[in-house]
Amino acid sequence: MPLTLALYHALVDALTVILPLTSPADIGLKRYFKEHPKLGLRDRSFIAETVYTVLRHRRFIEHVVTDGSPRRMALVALTRFMGISVRDLHTVLRGGDETWLAQLKAKKLDNLSIGIEAELPDWLIARLRAAGMTDAKIIDFVGPGKLMVNVGSVGQPRDSDPRACYVILTDDEIEFRRVEYPFEETIAKIYQVSQLDNMLGDRLRGGR
Repeated sequence: MPLTLALYHALVDALTVILPLTSPADIGLKRYFKEHPKLGLRDRSFIAETVYTVLRHRRFIEHVVTDGSPRRMALVALTRFMGISVRDLHTVLRGGDETWLAQLKAKKLDNLSIGIEAELPDWLIARLRAAGMTDAKIIDFVGPGKLMVNVGSVGQPRDSDPRACYVILTDDEIEFRRVEYPFEETIAKIYQVSQLDNMLGDRLRGGR
């Protein structure tokens, strides 16, 4: 189904707001949708999926979109990673877009840096190399899936620390932070619900 110009403009607008990452992407999207209440559920889902696709593949996309244009970053995400054909984008393409996309498709991308090919930050590449991994092993390690970091938990962090946990990710490190919360009150409420096993409360106390 062809992409409507209105939805594409909304997508580009959302990317323009979120790409600087002055706040977490999910918070930025929530704020954007609140400011644009006329967007329907499907429109919001499409915008969110495309924004996260751009962020997930940002290293590669910024490599090929050298001017950082959010509209062309969206085009790369849609055609290369989300399976949308150029034909379905005919309503939103400007002069030169179709030729540019065709050139990008035909362009050989054999000599990408390991960071771009693996779509990992340079600091993580450096640490993986320091751990003895070759570039080929890094590519195999990442594979077609996603590299996940457990960003935290309230209740079951699995490390015997009952405090809530969250992660701060910067360009050069991952930092886990802890927050106190009244877990004994939560445990007492669990004990009061007959349908819940007391073990669920005990796990909060033990951080398991």
